[in-house]
Amino acid sequence: MGERKKMSNRQKDSSRAFDRKEAARRLGVSVVTVDRELARGNIAYFRSGRRVLFTQSHLNDYIKRNEHKVGEKA
Repeated sequence: MGERKKMSNRQKDSSRAFDRKEAARRLGVSVVTVDRELARGNIAYFRSGRRVLFTQSHLNDYIKRNEHKVGEKA
């Protein structure tokens, strides 16, 4: 029998897909903000049928691009 490997929570998160509501929760913003950022082309996503989905990598990239250093104007 094959040995089953245990995945860490971080590995599970990186392979999971999140809907708009969960992406908003993880980003600490509203679903309206996620929709606005999607419309502006500011956040990466993929589709599964009609559903818009995000990976943790998509969210991390968005955060990184929108990160401001102390003293920078927003």
